Amino acid sequence: MSMTSRRNITTTTLYDAAAGTVRACRRGTRTLLWAGRVLLAVCFVSASVQKVASTGYMVHLFGKIGAGQWLRYLIGVLEFAGAVGVLIPVLSGLAAVGLTAPMVGATATNLLIGYNPWVPAGFLILSALVAWGRRRETARLAARGHRCAPLTLTYLAAAQPAPAPNN
Repeated sequence: MSMTSRRNITTTTLYDAAAGTVRACRRGTRTLLWAGRVLLAVCFVSASVQKVASTGYMVHLFGKIGAGQWLRYLIGVLEFAGAVGVLIPVLSGLAAVGLTAPMVGATATNLLIGYNPWVPAGFLILSALVAWGRRRETARLAARGHRCAPLTLTYLAAAQPAPAPNN
């Protein structure tokens, strides 16, 4: 066996070993991402149920904010929708992006009213990590949505009633 063929065999073997390592690393990342999605869903369902069920703490917190109790219901419904969306693989990145907005607001609001900002900041970081981890799927969804947009508008236009004749 020549020296060249030994190098090729060694290189191939090392390359295969490296590819196995990369696959294992990707599998671990997918597992962590899935665990993050489940954790987000559980936490946001819990938070949304507390808001919609009018627990004393949430009523007090939103009373201190001063924006009205309607905001508590709105955020509770949005958080629940985001929690469900995070569990749907196609929508998880988009839902995680959608959950970052209320968490930015919650973190800032907690800072302004003197409450602990670390819980919403932690949810913000976790939402951002899930959104980043699902960025390729979100980009594919956005690309697919652009192709479907004219078709959707056509259906919407066809569903509207025709204008009444001028008699």
